[in-house]
Amino acid sequence: MDKNSNYVIFCDSTSKLEEINQIIDKHNPIIIAFDYESHNLLLENDIVHELSDDYLNNEDLDHIQDLSYNFSNWYSESEISNLIEYEGINLGELFYLEFNHYLSPILKQFFEIQKISKKYVNSFFISSSHFVKTLKLFSSNFDILKNNNNTISSISAEDISIKFGKYTFTTKSQNILTKNLIKFFYFISRNFFLHKKLNSKNPTILLVNFTTLRLKNFFNELPNHSLNLVKYDTVAPAFWNYSTFSLIKKSGCFIENNDTIPKNENSLILDLDDFISKKLQILLKNEQFFNTFFSVNGLSFWSIIKNDFLQMFVHNYKDTIQNIPKIKSLFKKYSFSSIVLASENTPLDLLIIHLSKQFGIKTSILQHGLYYDDTQNQNYYNFKLDQFQRVYPTYCDNFLVWGKLTQIDSENHGVSGEKIVSIGSPFFDPLIDDTNSLQIPEKKYVLLATTPKTPKNQTRESSIKFQIEYNDMIKKISKITTKINKNLLIKVHHGSISNEKKIVNKINSDIVVETTGSFYQYAKNCDVLICIDMSTAILEAMILKKPVILVLLNDKDSFPELFRNNNLIITTISKLENILVKLLNDNDYKKSVIKNQGKFLDYYLNNIGTSSDALLDFLDSVNTQNNPSPSYHI
Repeated sequence: MDKNSNYVIFCDSTSKLEEINQIIDKHNPIIIAFDYESHNLLLENDIVHELSDDYLNNEDLDHIQDLSYNFSNWYSESEISNLIEYEGINLGELFYLEFNHYLSPILKQFFEIQKISKKYVNSFFISSSHFVKTLKLFSSNFDILKNNNNTISSISAEDISIKFGKYTFTTKSQNILTKNLIKFFYFISRNFFLHKKLNSKNPTILLVNFTTLRLKNFFNELPNHSLNLVKYDTVAPAFWNYSTFSLIKKSGCFIENNDTIPKNENSLILDLDDFISKKLQILLKNEQFFNTFFSVNGLSFWSIIKNDFLQMFVHNYKDTIQNIPKIKSLFKKYSFSSIVLASENTPLDLLIIHLSKQFGIKTSILQHGLYYDDTQNQNYYNFKLDQFQRVYPTYCDNFLVWGKLTQIDSENHGVSGEKIVSIGSPFFDPLIDDTNSLQIPEKKYVLLATTPKTPKNQTRESSIKFQIEYNDMIKKISKITTKINKNLLIKVHHGSISNEKKIVNKINSDIVVETTGSFYQYAKNCDVLICIDMSTAILEAMILKKPVILVLLNDKDSFPELFRNNNLIITTISKLENILVKLLNDNDYKKSVIKNQGKFLDYYLNNIGTSSDALLDFLDSVNTQNNPSPSYHI
């Protein structure tokens, strides 16, 4: 029976199946699923439906993402920028990345609902409450579905994994238990590291939010260098078991965190809420700016995002006002020669970078992953993502890169050659050490590494069609390994939304899915790595001399250096079985693949196995005499 286009239902994960069935019995409506959960629910119950994705193509998705990037730079507009400064720091910039993560799916829904409402211009809409603010812009002819008490949070917290011995649990950063556990570790570190003294003759370096084990060799080598190193952690504790505690203790570094830094009482605002309320009133006097700026083709969507936007602004304003005295106290306690950070895009990193310039302290960012170096394809959406996330430095004095390729790529992106220092990757040094002592396990397996899938992904990854295609790929790989009687272990990228276990259990319940732990601990015992799209996991497997098969899902239109010159095997899912069988049974073929991978490693990575020493040598050479004079005094 043809569907009745006089009625259209908008479903999402909060929609109740019982109510949908009642509406179907009464009106036989058009049903549109707006997320994978509702699509799956309808599919499992044999309910015919459309996808909201059906109304957008890849060009639309990329255009929406570009708009999100542009809107996320709202803070730089001249009409507003001077109103959101605090002590010379633009507060809007501090959460530009968080705002983009929030805005991208909102804009996707905006365009989908706009196109759907144009197609069904005379229809009556029955919508999930999640879409009402948007639907109001295009139709007044609607009613609201009851929800199933599941809420969709537009503003999400970060996942944090905490390990106790063999046990690991993952929770949200805003969870009270998580915060208390981290405070407990901070309390321990305070007692053990409180009475250390600086050597005033040595440069003092600040290391911000680097996980201890990722820099294992760096900390082991630290006593051999004439440096004062201060490790500043605000996300996870500096140590959480005996091995990390021993590593930190033997390194001789100093530990700082939010609880060890004394507050500068003169910088505190007595009534913080009242202060921010007044600032917010000033901001809202310029609401016409927001109405006009946040619009598409003359149609403003400010009413949709206003409450969440203000919530983000207030939250970051409070954090900044509280963090500035802490950072200043840290700068007062130590006379830093240099600061090393992982990025230029988090609120804390940006705050430290801007304050460091006021105090004349040099800053460096350390390359943390593989980047899309295909400069011939600058419209590729992941290439644009790298640009937006500032993987190449905007403010920092130095860019510490892994090798020649990133050095060339950085210069092609406009980074001055004087800023670039090729040190290699200290993250990989422990892998080189362990490779020489690896024992052949009795039972090997095929390792499948997934790329990140989170609510913060771009428009393409957040589409239902992508999630369907991804899940289908997981199913097919599981069926292939089961067919050839090979064990499969799936390592889900940290922080990803994981439903892989549910998928593979229907195929083979013996397939192992790991969501915690380091990639290395699983890679060292595998026969071969299958990787979906580009990932740093590829380099780790290459270092461990494991053959790598790359299956492309989202990266089909990208041609970075890694994908060229037979650096690794790139195949389609239809050819995967034959290649996998050949790798597992043809030793000469396997050796030739590993040899080609080794050539790429030699080109891509500098100082293989000794990068930690190279980083420490660079920090040894940092000299405050070349720094500009501070423009601000505590």
